[in-house]
Amino acid sequence: MKAGRRELAAAVSALGLTRERSALAVETVIDAVTGAILGGETVSLRGFGSFHARVSRRARMWDPRKGASRPVRAATLVRFRPCREFMESLRKAGG
Repeated sequence: MKAGRRELAAAVSALGLTRERSALAVETVIDAVTGAILGGETVSLRGFGSFHARVSRRARMWDPRKGASRPVRAATLVRFRPCREFMESLRKAGG
């Protein structure tokens, strides 16, 4: 299953919500997670994992085409850390 917004909304609509209501529910959850991460919070979903923002430091990178090193800007990255239960279920499923 591809897990895009449409597919997630379809899964939520299987609970008896209309397609519009389920799409709104999915958008609301995504907006809440995004807002929390942008606010510097860690979002933990029990049984799934946690999302958090991390700032990478400035670094230098080797450019093989030019044969010289060049600077790489610092960036804010979103990291996902799966919980133990999720990883165990993946191992049991053969993934």
